Amino acid sequence: MSDSLRINKDKLLFVEGVDDRAVIYRLLKSLNIDNIQVICIDGKDNRKKFIDTLSAALKSPKETDFQINAFAIMLDADNEAKSSFQKACSILKELQKRKIKNLDFDIPKKFAEFTNSKTKAAVFIMPDCKCCGMLETLCLNSVKDDPFYNCVESFISNAKGIKNDLDYIEKRKVLSFIALKAKKGHKKSLGEAFEDDIFNINSDVFDLIKKFLKDLSLR
Repeated sequence: MSDSLRINKDKLLFVEGVDDRAVIYRLLKSLNIDNIQVICIDGKDNRKKFIDTLSAALKSPKETDFQINAFAIMLDADNEAKSSFQKACSILKELQKRKIKNLDFDIPKKFAEFTNSKTKAAVFIMPDCKCCGMLETLCLNSVKDDPFYNCVESFISNAKGIKNDLDYIEKRKVLSFIALKAKKGHKKSLGEAFEDDIFNINSDVFDLIKKFLKDLSLR
């Protein structure tokens, strides 16, 4: 997250990285929502930089009287949704201790539910606030009916037969799928591929996250 962060909207969504941001902005565009600012925090473990940068931006002279009406943190579940939710809440507790004038919020108690505080706050854990996984999980689930998906599954299965401790499996699957679907085989990041509709934005696997974004936009 840039030290020169400028907040220009009263609804904020903090995500882990640039791919997450690109995916969320594409989803927001599909929903005709333009009142949410999406900000990268450069990974869930970069909490100090996240808190310091956000605090500085909110305390800057031009932002002194700027009230944030609602904000949310969106993280990957990775191995467990509950532990990622607790990590997000611990970040929020540290931010709360800063007592920022225009950021008056309570700590969320449940997944994807906004607090009733002056500044509404919520936490969404991908892929669906209950299962393990990440952004890549959502994207892969959206294309399971695509013939190339089975090709990717076979490819990764064969690769694991050669190297049984192959790591970051879902990330490897996503990159393989993109390589097969991208025009002329051009290398693309997940965010770029999503913007180019290589993944199925209309799949019902995105319904929960779309509902959450709509909820945030109305706060």
